[in-house]
Amino acid sequence: MGTWVNQLGSRDLGPPAGPRAPAMRQNGRWHDGWAVRSVVGLLFAPMPWLMRAIVACHFRRLRLRHGPRFPRRGPVVLVANHPATWTDVLVLDVALGRKLHFLAHESLFRPLPRAWVLRLFGALPVASVGDGPAAAARNAETFRRCAELLARGEVVAVFPEGVSVVDRSVGRLRTGAARIALDHAARGGTVSLIPVGLHYADRTAFRADVVVSVGRPVRLSEAPPEAERAAWIERLTSWAGASIAALIVELPRPSLRWLVEESASPEDSVDGAAFERLRRLARRIARMQACAPLAFAECSRHARRHRRVRERLGLAPADLASPSPRSLVIVALLAPPSLVARAFHALPASWTARVAARYVEPARVGMARIVASLVFFTCWYAAAAIVVARLTESAGIGVASALAVAVLGGVALAWGDAWSRGVRGALRLRAIERRHPRLVERLRREREALTSAVAWRERPAAAQRALEHAESR
Repeated sequence: MGTWVNQLGSRDLGPPAGPRAPAMRQNGRWHDGWAVRSVVGLLFAPMPWLMRAIVACHFRRLRLRHGPRFPRRGPVVLVANHPATWTDVLVLDVALGRKLHFLAHESLFRPLPRAWVLRLFGALPVASVGDGPAAAARNAETFRRCAELLARGEVVAVFPEGVSVVDRSVGRLRTGAARIALDHAARGGTVSLIPVGLHYADRTAFRADVVVSVGRPVRLSEAPPEAERAAWIERLTSWAGASIAALIVELPRPSLRWLVEESASPEDSVDGAAFERLRRLARRIARMQACAPLAFAECSRHARRHRRVRERLGLAPADLASPSPRSLVIVALLAPPSLVARAFHALPASWTARVAARYVEPARVGMARIVASLVFFTCWYAAAAIVVARLTESAGIGVASALAVAVLGGVALAWGDAWSRGVRGALRLRAIERRHPRLVERLRREREALTSAVAWRERPAAAQRALEHAESR
C-alpha cells in the first residue's frame, strides 16, 4: 500500500521543489511540494483497500490470468479493451496492483469536481484529433507528461478503442499507445508494451465474474528510423489489437454470441479452466461457421430449439446447472443470518437497482450500480449506527452494530452466490418437471443433441469438403 500511496502522492505535478518546500503553482500546474504530497497521501491512503472492497462486493470473482507477465516495476505502456467504461479502470487498478495513469478523453474532465478527482488519481486528458490545432497542442502536452511518467518508471494505461461499445470484440484501435512507447524508446529508454484483455461474464449484472488476462509483452529499447516510424506504429497497433482479441472470448457477430451462450455448459462460469473452455467453444463454433456450414446450420437449429423450450419453461441458462455439494452446505448453514441481512438491506438494494436501471448503455450500468451502492449503503449504515447509538446512548455500540450488519451483508452475498449457482435452478427445474414432464424431457433431449452438434471437430480440408458434398446429396 505504501508504494501505491507514494506513487499517488508523486503524481505528475512537476519536478520536486525541495525536500520540504511548500506547494507552488507555476504555469497553471501544481508543483510537487512536500505539503501537497503529504495531504494527498493521507487522503488517499485507504483508497486501495476501499477499491478492493468494492470489487469484492460487486463481483463474484476477479481472476487474474498470467499475472507474472506484468512487471512489478519499470516503465510500462498498457493497452486494454474497454467494455465497461469506469468499471474497467477500477478492475485493472485492483487486479494489477500498480498505480495506473489512464488516458481519458478531455470531456470527462468536466465538471471541475470530477476533473479534480481524475487528476488526483493521475488521469491525463486526451483531445480528439479532429478538434483543430489547439487540441493537437493539448495532446502534445499530454504526451510530454506521459514521457515524464515513463521516465520515472510508472505505468501509462491506454484504452485504444477510445469508447466503450462492445464487450465481445475489439474495435478499431487508435495509435496513441504505440506513439507513446516509441517516443520513450527514441529518448533512449526501455519500455514494455503490454496487452491486457478484460472479459465480463455480464457487464451489467451484480455478482458476475470478470477475468483480466495479461498478454505477452513487447520490450522496446530503441526507436526505428524516422522513415519507418509510421509503419512501426501501424504494426504495433495491429499487434495490440490481435493480442487483446486473443485474450478475450471474441464473438464479433451477434449470431455467434447467442449460439455460444446457448451451447455453453450451464456449470461453466467465467473462471480459470471454464474461461478457457468458453474460449475454445467460441473458436470452434467460428471455425464451424467458416469451414462446415452444414454442421453450423445443424448446431444453430438445435440451439434454437433448445432456447425455445427453455424460454417456454421460464428457465435461464444458469437454472440448468447442477448444484454442487458445497453450494448445498452453504445454503443450509447460512440461510437464517443471510435472510435477516437481506431483509435489512432490501431498501438500499432496491434503490441501487433503480438507479442502475435508468442507464440504457450497458457499458455504464456497472459503475452506476457501484456509485449508487456506495451512496445508499453508506447512508443506510450511518443511519443505523445513529439510531442504535441514540437508543443505547453509546456511540461505540452504534458503530459496532453497523459493522455487524455489514458483516451480515457479506454473509448474504456468499449465500446468494451459492443459491444462484444451481440450488435455486435445481429446485425450479424439479417443480416445473412435476407440471410439465414432457417439456422437460424434450429440453434434455435437445440439450444432448446440441452437445453432440457442438462436439464438431475440424477435419482436413479435403475430407471436410468431401463430407459436406456427401451431406448435401
